Amino acid sequence: MRALALLALLGTGCTHLAWYGRSDDRRHVASVIEQGGRQHVRVDMVDGPEVLGVGVDALVFGEGGEVAYPAQVADGWVVIRRGVAGPRFDAIGEVQLHRGQLLYTAERSAQWHLIRAGRLSEGFDTILPRSLTVSSTGRVAFAAQDGRNFFAVIDGQRSAPMDGIGQLRFSSDGTRAGFIGRRAGSSFVILDGVEQGPFESIAELQLGPPDVFIARTGGGWRVFVNGQPGEAFERIAGLHTRGGVAYAARRGKQEWIIDGPHQLGPFSALKSQLARDASGRLVFVAQREEAWLVSIGGVENGPWSEVEVPSLGGAHVGFIGERDRARVVVLDGKELASWDWAGSLVLSADGARLAYLARRGAHTLLVVDGQERTFDVVVAGSLAFSKDARRFACVTGEKQTRRLFITRDDGKRTAVDLEELVAALSRSSLDVLLTSPDVTLLRRWVEAELEH
Repeated sequence: MRALALLALLGTGCTHLAWYGRSDDRRHVASVIEQGGRQHVRVDMVDGPEVLGVGVDALVFGEGGEVAYPAQVADGWVVIRRGVAGPRFDAIGEVQLHRGQLLYTAERSAQWHLIRAGRLSEGFDTILPRSLTVSSTGRVAFAAQDGRNFFAVIDGQRSAPMDGIGQLRFSSDGTRAGFIGRRAGSSFVILDGVEQGPFESIAELQLGPPDVFIARTGGGWRVFVNGQPGEAFERIAGLHTRGGVAYAARRGKQEWIIDGPHQLGPFSALKSQLARDASGRLVFVAQREEAWLVSIGGVENGPWSEVEVPSLGGAHVGFIGERDRARVVVLDGKELASWDWAGSLVLSADGARLAYLARRGAHTLLVVDGQERTFDVVVAGSLAFSKDARRFACVTGEKQTRRLFITRDDGKRTAVDLEELVAALSRSSLDVLLTSPDVTLLRRWVEAELEH
């Protein structure tokens, strides 16, 4: 963490574009321009100061297209905001803009500090990368190391020393803070300074209410809800707390779904994450022997030889199942259509509209509310409705020009810039890169374009 890992590549000679990206809402454009071995950031056609290099991996957008970024200057590193450089440091770490407030971590004289409102926190040997957390109410926390000890620093106050710190977070209303600590070979949950434990290990922590975590103790894994342990299992995963605590659990070769006081199963395998529709029904995909089924509020739909992950909209549930080599579109338990192939089903937020891809013979179709449209290429997983359900869009492609577009149902098209795509992927987390970019990044772009 001595310096930023990713710089917009430096060269010499003519002016060229070194990096290009957009804000999350896709309304604002930032680019790094290089000329004669120096660089500057251009935001919505307004140029910032020239510097030796720009740390694009830590460039962030704020409200209204505001941008902050680390920059290398002759005698160190600075953070530039609104074209103005801050104080010099030996290195810059994480940068955040939160409701108009600039926060970042920086190193000076082998000590790392949090800089907030221009003020330096006390110094640490290290502030752990990507640990800076800001609550909905503006409270700030991060994980730091001094010597062999690790600390959670919450509102400027150190926690008790630990051998390791993880899952530092605030509750959604910002009033409470918690983290997982490791000390002397045991794990602890610390909520607002109060320790719970020791445990052999802790897998996940979610702050509520209710407060929920998964811990291993006494040879088994248990879910603790407000400090009270549940039944022991060999493995627990897929913790879901919205609308009630539910999770997947394994005992022997059997899989179970625990939904509050109810146990569903046994199953031989589970496929999808747990979700709830607006009416509170738990939805998941499971396998019993060789058949797949969709469970909606404990009612099983199947059997199917294959099932795609369901889409939820309001109190509606849609999915595509395979039976006798045909793909069947199902909405709220009713089979709507059968195709040679179908996939990528998505519902609008209220569940009133439905879209999916389908194939008839050699032709791939986009089906929206039962109406069929044909494109050369439609990127699977990019289908999306606007928040108000009035508009629809997806990523389409032209075979002849080999170009991609975000195409709306009103005919408006926005070209997908491949340089922007590569730049965005270079800044993505490993989890995003391990999944399909068409499902993660491109779909977010489509959703943002729909709100313009």
